[in-house]
Amino acid sequence: MRLASIIAAASWLALCAVPAVAGETNIQTRGKIDVSAEVPLVAVSTDPVVQRVLNDDFYAAKRGPGVGIKAPATLTVTLTERLLKPGVSLNEVAPGDPAVVALLRAAGAEPPRLGDTGSRRIDPYEAAARIESVRPEDPGMQNFRQQQAFNQSIAGAGPGTYAQELAENQSYDQVIIARVTVDGQRDRFTVVAVAHPGDDIRNVKRLVAEDIANAALH
Repeated sequence: MRLASIIAAASWLALCAVPAVAGETNIQTRGKIDVSAEVPLVAVSTDPVVQRVLNDDFYAAKRGPGVGIKAPATLTVTLTERLLKPGVSLNEVAPGDPAVVALLRAAGAEPPRLGDTGSRRIDPYEAAARIESVRPEDPGMQNFRQQQAFNQSIAGAGPGTYAQELAENQSYDQVIIARVTVDGQRDRFTVVAVAHPGDDIRNVKRLVAEDIANAALH
């Protein structure tokens, strides 16, 4: 049984190495960033990709720290990332911010329920079908994937296994929520991005950062 689980995990690794056809990432924003054009900007984020892109943009626009004589305004960006899979609740995706529901719907995602909806082991056949829907494959690869799904169902790979994690990443949309505050002000700017299986998450984060930079600089 242990060997079967290892084989299933290795098979998923091989499958995920196949170049994916990414869908179009949907991004929605709400709020504004109100900073005077004369004030320099510096970004601090829980995500290093977002922080680097923002500060690079601020320096490129000659609004980085050290420009002029005024003290810089600090943009604090908190990022939340969740797969929209069974068992994920709205409290996990958007804690304390039910207004995100409208942004999720506008981005084309179905918001999860408010409370815990429970969890279930992903159906390997369902995972294969989901991947095929976003990554059309030749009949040989389809047969191979179905065989691996059969092996997984026999092995009983449960939640927490590497094969399970790979299957989920290739089966469900991922939501990225960025909350932006300036120098601790109550008003904040929110960005919601819904990435599809096969999307480059680092690139999605760059797009999120660019939206934040545009709101801060214009």
